[in-house]
Amino acid sequence: MSSWSRWSIASLAVASLLFVFSSTAEARRKTARQYRFDGFRVGDNFGKLFTRAPYNTPCDDDPVDKRRMRAMVYGALPCRQKVFPQRTTVVLLLKNGRPTGHRYSLPIVALAYVHGRYFKTRSNFPIHPGDRFAKARRKLGRVLGKLVLPVRRRPSMTAHRFVGNIHILTEGTLVRGVVVGKMPRDPKNEQWRVITQMVRRYTPPSGQLPPRPAGLSKLCGRFWKRAAACYKTSRLAQKIIRSPSYFARKCKRKSSDPDDRKIMECMARSRTCKGFEACVPRR
Repeated sequence: MSSWSRWSIASLAVASLLFVFSSTAEARRKTARQYRFDGFRVGDNFGKLFTRAPYNTPCDDDPVDKRRMRAMVYGALPCRQKVFPQRTTVVLLLKNGRPTGHRYSLPIVALAYVHGRYFKTRSNFPIHPGDRFAKARRKLGRVLGKLVLPVRRRPSMTAHRFVGNIHILTEGTLVRGVVVGKMPRDPKNEQWRVITQMVRRYTPPSGQLPPRPAGLSKLCGRFWKRAAACYKTSRLAQKIIRSPSYFARKCKRKSSDPDDRKIMECMARSRTCKGFEACVPRR
């Protein structure tokens, strides 16, 4: 047998061992049911959870997905005068049916939480909002698939699916949220839409600056640069550059109007974020 043949057989054996090892390691990763969150797991009866704070004061609850599921929602920002602790948005998806006793005695199918750090010290899940996505890949293994989730007037999120019915929601390289439990593969499904609606309406922005659009005019480029400098502290700046395509389209249209152009030039020249906001006339 030639040395080349011996080397090829040895390489094939090593590759086979690595494949078996990686497959075994992936099979051993935890499933959604094996993670605990603030004393409960996916599959538990929500009726028991509803007896204690902060789960006993949802912002709202509605049937979704043709009434097959019920969504219990909690906002990081005030939602009907209610706020979930530590600026965390939470969605609990329950399997609709005949409750056993209490109205909400229904099984928890999935838990989603976005933005805040409430579960960081209350769960054994290794990834939390604010982490880098690279950490999720190290801890959870390879990505099995992904969905793009549009968020109206906000940057879109990507849902990365891992072994065990786990999804990590990202915005750029940043982990925006976590979804634990079985979810549909269609991003337009109402179960996903209820999450994105809560992000849009009742969740603070991530603070991560969207990428600068290409092909901007000189004025729009200066305007973007000034808005980007105020992005973390100014709600007006966050609204203006919530997405690259929105900014490019809006800036091009407004720069052709003399009055709007004066406002944009004022904002582009401003030296402080207060000055940036002061350029907009009060109505």
